[in-house]
Amino acid sequence: MQDKKPKVVFTFVEAGYGHIMPARAISDAFEKKYGDKCEIVRWNIFSDTTDPVIKKYSKAISGWTKDTSQSKLLYAIEGISYKIPSKLTLKFLDIKFRKAKTKIMNSIKEMSPSLMLSTYYSPSHFALECNKKGMTDTVVATYTPDPIIYPAWDRRSNLFFVNNQPQYDYAVKTGFKKDSLKLLPCVLRKEIAQTSLDKTQAKINLGLDKDTIVYASGAYGAKNDKKQVEKLLLANLGVNLVIICGKNKNLYEFCINLVEKNNIKNAFVIGFTDKMFEYLRSADLFLGKCGSNTMLEASYFGLPIFITACASPLETLTANYYVKNFGCKKVISPKKMLKEVKEFFVDFSKRENGERKTINTLGDVLGAELIADQLYFALKSKLKID
Repeated sequence: MQDKKPKVVFTFVEAGYGHIMPARAISDAFEKKYGDKCEIVRWNIFSDTTDPVIKKYSKAISGWTKDTSQSKLLYAIEGISYKIPSKLTLKFLDIKFRKAKTKIMNSIKEMSPSLMLSTYYSPSHFALECNKKGMTDTVVATYTPDPIIYPAWDRRSNLFFVNNQPQYDYAVKTGFKKDSLKLLPCVLRKEIAQTSLDKTQAKINLGLDKDTIVYASGAYGAKNDKKQVEKLLLANLGVNLVIICGKNKNLYEFCINLVEKNNIKNAFVIGFTDKMFEYLRSADLFLGKCGSNTMLEASYFGLPIFITACASPLETLTANYYVKNFGCKKVISPKKMLKEVKEFFVDFSKRENGERKTINTLGDVLGAELIADQLYFALKSKLKID
């Protein structure tokens, strides 16, 4: 073993919880297994800075994510970009954010990681650019939480984790080297396995006494959220309706006012909660935006899933994947959503089976540990360490 421990850096980017959660889970698993052998750094790469240029870039990332979920124009623009080869997309973004890129690359050089893992496209790209210019000699690892390849991923990553065979095949077809690809299950938070095993007990724990719908808004919300929850709340479905708003204060206040104004019973409006898995275990039907993390966790519990929104073209592709492979339904229109929900609770066979083909096998509670092992193996190979 070298006298100086190799530095392993896990980057965190505020562009939705689906990027943050797996980075946290993988870094925790790596530290537990290899923390005595490595220096581990958790780096909010774009927000742990006072530099106004990098802060502006960070704001642009989260702003684009939020705005795309609300704007048909921005959605269409991003969709068009998916038809452009990865190198051209990255070239355009490099030019648009050239000042930020230079400063971030200098930050990576100063950090000098032996290995760096990212769950968002640009940190991996910037680290690879540093390697190209001889500024660093870093093993660049990338974890994608999606079942579909995002077009802007840099194809030069030393390690790129994919979670299904079609995704692997597409990665090879679009320029990834086979020796960089690792086919491993998606990361599921370990806490998910600690949830109540029994649905009835989960309902009792949460004070739910009948069939239950869980509706989850994404971190940034979706354009149709208010119309959809209003339809559900005013429909008098005779079931529990749990609306999880997360950090979306606007939706939370809207729902609270609607419930109080109409004296609606069996409605549970929840803000940010640490009991998400308990609510999923208690549910009979899940409705929500097609975030990769949301879909993965809901399907872990074998829930029938109605997809209520796709905030980006990537989420649309993800939705299509889940519809084709796991029997989920897209109900983007509030009118169609309510119709399908009513039919679901009338038809007992749908309630029992949810028209699913299989329970999602993309994820595994051991996913983070398996990735941690691959990271350390790559580090050993690179540095010739024990």
